[in-house]
Amino acid sequence: PVDPQVAIFNQVYFRHAFQLLVNQAAIIQGALHGYGTISTGPVGDSPATDYLSPEAQKGDPFPFNVSRAQSLLSQHGWEISKSRTTFCKFPGTGQGQCGRGVKAGAQLNFNLMFATGNAWVQSAVLQLVSNASLVGMKITLHPGTFNDVVGRAQGNCGPHNGPGPCKWELADWGEGWSYVPDYLPTGDELFGT
Repeated sequence: PVDPQVAIFNQVYFRHAFQLLVNQAAIIQGALHGYGTISTGPVGDSPATDYLSPEAQKGDPFPFNVSRAQSLLSQHGWEISKSRTTFCKFPGTGQGQCGRGVKAGAQLNFNLMFATGNAWVQSAVLQLVSNASLVGMKITLHPGTFNDVVGRAQGNCGPHNGPGPCKWELADWGEGWSYVPDYLPTGDELFGT
């Protein structure tokens, strides 16, 4: 069986709304004490590079904006409530509906694994949980070691590694991405299935 949350993550508007809930500037200024820059994707924005897409060169397309995230969800059939978890009120693939595969009553209720032992990672995921709650999204945190999180994120569940779907939808192992062994940010490894 496929996790019903997969259909939600398959919606581009949802991924946009979710990214709008990530406050990179606050993480950099708070937990990272100013050591960092806002990134717009898998290729670093700093130092200056020709490898950024023309869109990324314009700046962050999804800066932190709770009201914009809420609006995107509402425009796509989600009932947002402060007293309960946001749910799909209008299923279907038409305008104003939740999207293909999202069932009526589906909830924005997710599991997020994160690596422990790094204070800024914990601070960042706690902030995300708080930001997400402002649009009625519930994120349940599951702490683990770096190796636990990476091991599970790399597919230690599902048909090849046990019955049923993965028991998580999101993972933060607290590290970035390294283009090794080629060091040229082509995306070959990052975007491989």
